Amino acid sequence: MNKRDHKIFQREVIKFLKSVNTKEVNGIYKYELETKVGKLSISLGEHYPFSKMYWIYTRFENPVTASKYFNCDKYNGKWNFYSYDYKDVLETFKDNIEEVISLSKENQK
Repeated sequence: MNKRDHKIFQREVIKFLKSVNTKEVNGIYKYELETKVGKLSISLGEHYPFSKMYWIYTRFENPVTASKYFNCDKYNGKWNFYSYDYKDVLETFKDNIEEVISLSKENQK
């Protein structure tokens, strides 16, 4: 991964996060999204010159409940997205977050 591609990746992820009304927060996780199954915390992987992976780290606040709907770890709520291709990780992340949002909207009806 080169620095330029990583900046593009981060810019695209942040643009998407803003479009789905995440809230910026301080801490290890930089964004939060309120969902049907509780808060989802989100952070972007850093640029490491020796790494070729692109990462988006997420963690559900209520892992047992979230794991009934999503493929997250039922013990710690982690649900991470990574790939050697930033476009792949971005699209997979977007698809999954849109599913989370859709489920949340379904239950508001």
